[in-house]
Amino acid sequence: LYLLTADAKLFPVHGLPGSSAEETATGSDWTKQIRKRLDDAIRTVNRLRPQDERDPSIRIHQTYQALSDLASQMAGIPGRKSMVWITHGVPTNFVSITNERVDLTGQLRKLGDFLNHEGVAMYTVDQGGPGSLPTGREGPGYQSQDTLQQLADLTGGRAYPGNNVESAVPAAIASVRGSYLILY
Repeated sequence: LYLLTADAKLFPVHGLPGSSAEETATGSDWTKQIRKRLDDAIRTVNRLRPQDERDPSIRIHQTYQALSDLASQMAGIPGRKSMVWITHGVPTNFVSITNERVDLTGQLRKLGDFLNHEGVAMYTVDQGGPGSLPTGREGPGYQSQDTLQQLADLTGGRAYPGNNVESAVPAAIASVRGSYLILY
């Protein structure tokens, strides 16, 4: 279980086996303290964002890089894996801080290809709910639901609108249990 920090770093609440994070040391009963661990982690990572992180292009690139880094770490685990991304999402198309129209569909597809290569299905949970727009931004293509749906579709996962974590996590777990590998 990781949090993506404001500076696009992964902060382990409970890291993957073999990672250097001390959070892995508590063993299998770490879930008994999940509420406290999450509260502590959220307090630790919440801070004001630097000025340059207001540029959506920079934030999106850093977010995709962090997701790729986590998928690379997960690649060492045999078989198909599921990643649940709980987010307000990121747009595919937007107007930059310099008033230029930006389309990051290519970057999204590249991330989807990479996740597939690493054997990771993405389950996305939109915290903003249907029709959510970041403050101060309007217009078609800025909404994150399309991006989250595309990423789930590209990787064999599923998108969950409306902050539906309760459905996403069991579905991601069940998906891994139902997968198999055929070699010839």
